[in-house]
Amino acid sequence: MRKFNAGIGLELLLPVAFLTGYFLFNAVAASEWAGLLIISLVIAFLVYIYLSTNYILTSKFLKIKCGIFYQRLIRIDKIEAIKEVTDFLSAPATSVRRIEIKYNATESVAISPKDKTRFINTLLYLNPGIQFKNNNQSMIA
Repeated sequence: MRKFNAGIGLELLLPVAFLTGYFLFNAVAASEWAGLLIISLVIAFLVYIYLSTNYILTSKFLKIKCGIFYQRLIRIDKIEAIKEVTDFLSAPATSVRRIEIKYNATESVAISPKDKTRFINTLLYLNPGIQFKNNNQSMIA
């Protein structure tokens, strides 16, 4: 079993940090303690999401976990293709530099492992039949 933490992209983190910081500052400046509590809970939840997003590879499964609300188990032998993508669509990923995994003929999910090279190499080792399309030929060792 290998655990891969999600890579944290500043392009997603900075706008969230700016907005929550803005609301936090305004709540403190206005002595709005209920607002301060709500903003603090939102910040704690976002930190939890960022820190708990991970991807676990076993010999048979890829387990995707993003907080308590999103978990997916994908059989590695059902993965058909992976490719590098950059998008802002909703996904269990904390960066826009992602890997799209296509499986079960019609399904796909985008993830953002911190160590993409090691993740992809491990996945290709577990299932050599996966088609891999990358934008950077030097990525796979």
